[in-house]
Amino acid sequence: MKLWNNKLEETVEQIVMFFRIQTMKTRIQTMKTRIQKINKKKKKLSLNLDKFLRHDDNKYKSFNNCDITDMFLPEVNNSTIRTYNGHLDSSDSNRISIATILYSSNQKDDGFFEISDTVCKEIYVPVADVVPTVKKYTQNKKLKLPNSEPWWKTALTLSYLKVAAPHHKNYGKIKGKKAREYLSEQIGDTAAEKELLDRADK
Repeated sequence: MKLWNNKLEETVEQIVMFFRIQTMKTRIQTMKTRIQKINKKKKKLSLNLDKFLRHDDNKYKSFNNCDITDMFLPEVNNSTIRTYNGHLDSSDSNRISIATILYSSNQKDDGFFEISDTVCKEIYVPVADVVPTVKKYTQNKKLKLPNSEPWWKTALTLSYLKVAAPHHKNYGKIKGKKAREYLSEQIGDTAAEKELLDRADK
């Protein structure tokens, strides 16, 4: 009788152990499934980010039902601002890795574009230094005047928009046209306006 009881206890222990093992296997499988799902999401996010940085045609998106513009920032070397005329690639060693999104609220009613503190922080140039830096490259007296600062800010923003404009046609046409009209009205000099835009692109 005692021997039978011992065997029964061993059998019960084995059954309990079996179910514990099965439970652990189920939990492990569940964890593996979750990990796979997480990895898939990470891969998808990585691909989406890569497309974003590579000027993919599907780059245009709507954020909270508002049109947004993804603008690639200029590189700063020795206080010289240089805009990118080509595609930015995630493998570019000299590129700034953050693409800042500027909302249409950065443009005033008259068409003037303001360069936000966020953009200046990303390019490591204080707001107060952006315009003086680009002014160094013009000999036009009108463009060196103190009241030319909003012109330069608008021109620089338009320069940034040239990169993203093909993917944001509505933004480029409406906001860009308004900004150009602002510059033409404020400057009143075709040659000076052309030089301003050319300098902002360099």
